[in-house]
Parts: sequence; structure tokens; C-alpha cells
Amino acid sequence: AGTPQEKQAADLIATDLQRFGYQVQQQPFDVLPSFGPGILSVQTPSERAVDAAPLRQTGLATSAGDLVDGGLGRPEDFPKEGIKGKIALMERGQIFFEVKVLNAVAAGAAGAIIYNNESGPFSGTLGTQAAIPVVGIARGERLVLKRLLADGRVSVKLTIAVSRSQNMVAILNPGRPQAVIMGGHYDTVPQTGGANDNSSGTAAILVIAQEAAQRGYPFELRVIAFGAEELGLLRRAQEVAQAKNVAIGLSRLQGGSSDHASFLAVEIPAVFFSAGDLSRIHTAADTIANLDPPRLGEAVTMGLGMLDSLAR
Repeated sequence: AGTPQEKQAADLIATDLQRFGYQVQQQPFDVLPSFGPGILSVQTPSERAVDAAPLRQTGLATSAGDLVDGGLGRPEDFPKEGIKGKIALMERGQIFFEVKVLNAVAAGAAGAIIYNNESGPFSGTLGTQAAIPVVGIARGERLVLKRLLADGRVSVKLTIAVSRSQNMVAILNPGRPQAVIMGGHYDTVPQTGGANDNSSGTAAILVIAQEAAQRGYPFELRVIAFGAEELGLLRRAQEVAQAKNVAIGLSRLQGGSSDHASFLAVEIPAVFFSAGDLSRIHTAADTIANLDPPRLGEAVTMGLGMLDSLAR
């Protein structure tokens, strides 16, 4: 969410829906960028972009300074003379993210980078609003930064600013007294192809939209490609859990929800279609090679069948 690639996807979706005969409008809204280059970059010894993800409740600012190893982010891990104006590089683990950042601020840090203590990237939440920009990086990126530090002075730049996501709303038969909404989200999570979650759903609704445009339904049909679904309430749940000192884990959507949940919450009937095997979503294995085309066909058949049934 909030990346140029998400906007590119939105524009492609809008082009198709307009070609099918729908009136398309954008519903923009503000989000923090979820992942990607442009958030963190090495300035010296040579310029290099580093993939990074802002932690929830990060400070919104641009900070540049020398990188300093802050260990685990404990007070004793920082130099006694402090790190005023510098960027603290800290390892995930042992103490809360919030405590690491507060300790870094107390030592004078202008920004903070937390690297994963396991392989791969991670997302995290601070318990309170941070006074400085805070990002997370994968362990592999940490190895690069550590190697540069071992060779001498390293300066980095952090830029955390609000960006834009958007829902793409396509309308067929506008102004009719009843409306049916069909949709799916088109964003995904960091470092995955997002083929199942949710390119498959996006493809299905586009095929259904194309077929529906030829069927003369008596109701207004709104086809919505939702942006930033992956952000959802997960960040808020993590914030609450940390504030209340409750340990929580994440499941693979067993009994979970998606963009339909907002409609159910205001008592608008909704149906959610999903395949049974969700083991690859949110992983690097979520690729086109692992799609199940017959299941996509079934989803389209069910979607059209539901619309036909409502029309009767």
C-alpha cells in the first residue's frame, strides 16, 4: 500500500473497467508506505537504497546522519557520550520496540533502524507515537550496513511521509434504487508476488465485471478494487495488544476477514470466497506458478451466479 506499484496496479484496473463500460472514480486516502525503496538510503560511502518498512506510530520526518551501532537498544548499548543527531541501528528482540526507540531518543538519536533477528523482513508497532522516524529492515540488509560500518563512516537518510492509496470504484447502471457491491483488494504484503493474495481475486472480479456488463442487471453494480486492505486493523490490534501487555500471534486467515468485513460491520450482507489452502499467502511462495486456475474459474462462476440470482 502507498507505493508507486500499487498506484500502477490501480490505473491498470481502472483502464480495464472503463473499457468494459463502467464509470470509474478514485477514492484516495492517506496511508504510511508499507515497504520499499525511498524510505531508507545510504548516503556515504556511496549511495544505495535499502528496502525498509516504517513501524506503526513512527515519527513523520526526514532525518539524515551518521549510522551508529546501538546493539539491542538498551541504555548501556549506546556510547556514553550519546549519539546526538545520529541514526541508531538496533537489533530486534529482548525489549519492546517502543523501549528501544525511547532509549535511542534519550541518547540523542535523530532516527532509528531496527533489523530483524530472524531471516526476512518484519513489521512492528510502537506503543506510543515516536518522536523520530523508525523503520524495520531484513536481517540481510543489516549485514550490508554492518559491513559498511566496519569499513568506516556510514551516513544514512530516513524519509517517512504520508503517501496515498486509493480504492477504484466502477459503477454500472448508475442511479438505480438498489446496488450490489462486488470487490476485492489489489494490494499485497512486502516481499511477495501476491499472486494468490490478491492478484487472483482481482483477476476474478475483472472477469466477472466484463461478463456482468453484458447482462443487463436491474440493479446498480459497483465493482470496487480496494487499496491498502493488508493494513486493515492488524496494526491497531498489535498496538492494543502491546499497550495491554497481551501476547498475540497471527494465523493464516482461519476465521479471519478481508474487505467484506467493513460491510458486515454495518449489517450489509456479504459473502467472502477463498480457497482452502492459504499456506503460501504472505510468503515468497505466493507466485503465479502456485495459482490453481480451476479454483479461479469456480470463483468467477460463483460470482456471476450470485449476481444472476440477485437479478431474478
